[in-house]
Amino acid sequence: MKHPHSKKSYKKRGDYRHVREELKKKTPIVIRFYKASCPACQMSEPAWNEFCEKAPPQYRIVEVEEEAIPPEVLANISAFPTYAKLDANGPTHTVGAITEPEMIVQKLRI
Repeated sequence: MKHPHSKKSYKKRGDYRHVREELKKKTPIVIRFYKASCPACQMSEPAWNEFCEKAPPQYRIVEVEEEAIPPEVLANISAFPTYAKLDANGPTHTVGAITEPEMIVQKLRI
């Protein structure tokens, strides 16, 4: 089943404003910060894509490549990939390669 909301991708510096807007919205979000040349990010891509197809419909799905991460956000990212969930329960995040979509659900407590 396709996710009712399409995954949004931001990949260039000109997207800073859009990324900031995504982070300010009040609706729940799952976001993946990654670096295109990162081996762990590349290894995690299939699991991320599968997660996106099955994600709970109340979550917006966003991915942001390093070039599009605003400096104030990048300062809080210690490694790639970083997965984060922002919802009414507050922020949750995890770092590192994830090879199974269920791991994203478990680590972010979705």
